[in-house]
Amino acid sequence: MNYKFSKLSKKIVHSQNNLFNSNLYYEKINAELKSLKKNNVITKLKNFWNEYTKHISKSGYLDQFNSTIKLLLKKKEKIRILDLGGGYGDNYYQFRRFNESKLKRIDYYVVDQNKKLRCIGKKQFSNQQNIYFNERLPKERISLMLVVGTLQYICNFFKIIEQLNFESTSYLYFSRTIFINSKHNFFSIQKIQSKQKIEQSIKIHSLKKFIDLLGKYQFEVKFIRKNQFLNHYFKNTPSNYKVHYYDLLLKKKPTSKDKTITRSDNK
Repeated sequence: MNYKFSKLSKKIVHSQNNLFNSNLYYEKINAELKSLKKNNVITKLKNFWNEYTKHISKSGYLDQFNSTIKLLLKKKEKIRILDLGGGYGDNYYQFRRFNESKLKRIDYYVVDQNKKLRCIGKKQFSNQQNIYFNERLPKERISLMLVVGTLQYICNFFKIIEQLNFESTSYLYFSRTIFINSKHNFFSIQKIQSKQKIEQSIKIHSLKKFIDLLGKYQFEVKFIRKNQFLNHYFKNTPSNYKVHYYDLLLKKKPTSKDKTITRSDNK
């Protein structure tokens, strides 16, 4: 799908909010599903081959995510991953390509508000263990949260952060995420170029403000990568504002409370 955006606004811009319910969106999903291989022996063998013969840097937008998984599994017997807004599990499919031998040590939670997508995911990965599709956030302690291209659709991301139970050493990884080099957050409407009128309200976070706010929850930046420049997609963007896609990895700094829990768990 080809996207275009309305101009940046400091006030919330309301739209019809019908992108994720449109026929065009599900046509896109169906096309993607056709390209995904079933969970069969050949797929597993290919995944093992990738894992043991290719460098993690070859895993595309999940390179830092996969590197962090490798680091966590050196220290923990089992980890829990939360894929926020993970839809039908397309990130999980890509993640498996470099982590097939580790799946028994990983619980993978896909949380999405779209019931239809969750049903598609449950069917697609029906014979895959340790992947769970839910509408609600898990109560289990999270080792690593993945957010791919969905932050701009979440009204209050920090409310979600407050509801989650993170492990003392845990990470957040954002990929394909829109940020702006401003002190302020902005809003816009994402429009789909088609015969149908399809659009969606989005929130564009200030990169600096976003990182500063996560710092209040003890998360600090470990990796940042600036990707595609997006100004030409927005109408009349001031020259001093730069909008990009980013990949961003943050690590939680253990607090005194976390250290107490860790000591208790080790007894």
